Amino acid sequence: METFLPERILTYLHGRGLTDAVLKRNKITWDGERIVIPVFDKDGIWLFNKYRRDPAIDTGPKYLYDKGSVSALYGAEKIAGATQVIICEGEFDSLILEAQGFVGVTSTGGAGTFKLEWFDLMAGKEVYVCFDNDKAGLQGMERVTKMHPEAKAIFLLGVGDHGDITDYFVAGNTKKDFESLMKISVPLIVEQEQPKPARRAGNNGVGGDRLKTAKEVPLNVILKFNKQKFAKCPFHNEKTASLHWFGANRWKCFGCGEQGDSIDLVMKMMNMPMKDAIEHLIHL
Repeated sequence: METFLPERILTYLHGRGLTDAVLKRNKITWDGERIVIPVFDKDGIWLFNKYRRDPAIDTGPKYLYDKGSVSALYGAEKIAGATQVIICEGEFDSLILEAQGFVGVTSTGGAGTFKLEWFDLMAGKEVYVCFDNDKAGLQGMERVTKMHPEAKAIFLLGVGDHGDITDYFVAGNTKKDFESLMKISVPLIVEQEQPKPARRAGNNGVGGDRLKTAKEVPLNVILKFNKQKFAKCPFHNEKTASLHWFGANRWKCFGCGEQGDSIDLVMKMMNMPMKDAIEHLIHL
């Protein structure tokens, strides 16, 4: 039987930036063993409960679900009245966003289970995606933004390699700080360059194998990247790295919007024509 939250559990949730008002509004309770997180549909009808392990216990599954439940969109009932929606990675991140005055939603099954049809609920809204600062989080953001290319990616600054939205606000950052990240957010998907007809490489040629070889030079030979594949952008002043290295050996800066491949990077950094950039790259 569900009960009110015990003092130690309440202390834990307060420590995660969740207010009493948010906990009450979202009907967060305690069943004697686990934190109970009710999940509702877009009309506010209860679907099932998700259960968070007692924070004092570090063994066993962290989350359990009611039998027969399937992945649902947590926070779906809050979308209709919103102008902006932030897709995040976890129910507690969704709740701390609410505590800060935002509308956050998440898949109850994790980032890899986000469903395309959920975007129908967000039609006409500004959509943002902000997952954890780790490899799985970045992969999740890439997956979600492929479904909705207009969604803008928010990268958390100053929370370390595995930080999340909760860490960001618990560290003392404010709603205004987060809004600043929203202002510099851009769509995550980098458009792939269209194939160009190969040119016969002569003495001064840039086509064929030389072009291919230059494009394949890893970006970390040119710039220093961190574990999350971010580097400080050489095209504008910044304290926190915002240039990201994507698949297909392409890059994009979320601060100034510049993007391209290895050849573009050298051309822009060294102010040299394409032919010279290719020669530089193939001799690295």
